[in-house]
Amino acid sequence: MVPEISGKDLDYNKTYLALFVDLDVIMPSTGTGTVVLHWYQSNLSKKSTKHHHPSHLVPDKDYEDFPDIEAPYIAPQAPPNTQHRYVYFLFEQPPAYRFPHCFAHMFPPTPEARAGFDIPKFIQAAKLDPPLAMNYFVGWHEPTSGDPTSAMPSATTTSFRSVNCPTSSSSFMA
Repeated sequence: MVPEISGKDLDYNKTYLALFVDLDVIMPSTGTGTVVLHWYQSNLSKKSTKHHHPSHLVPDKDYEDFPDIEAPYIAPQAPPNTQHRYVYFLFEQPPAYRFPHCFAHMFPPTPEARAGFDIPKFIQAAKLDPPLAMNYFVGWHEPTSGDPTSAMPSATTTSFRSVNCPTSSSSFMA
């Protein structure tokens, strides 16, 4: 189920963009720590309908003709005996926002497509201002019978996917 995003003092006249990431993925094949994108949704707006609470953000139907406005939601699921930090970011979407196509690899809902998501580089390439809001939770997978009982793996390095994006020095994370 896709999360519902709401917030106090959001503007009905503005559009928003959400990211949801897992900061603690360790790739089994390499032992490399990486960030995985669980969800990207642009063109969110505050709508007041009988189906949605007035403070919820929903995809703006005016943008339905754009096929690249969403990387479908993947629910979090930490491996057995691990804990992961999951973070939501909410940005105000600039009026002339264009998806940075150097990140087009992230649309398939697969670990291979979503692993190595470089948050600062995405923010810079998308020309986003600092997040308006962030929230996080720590997910722990309590082992059950049949789950491996080995110790939590540790990462050797952090891996980001190499993307060739035009950059600008205006990013807050440059």
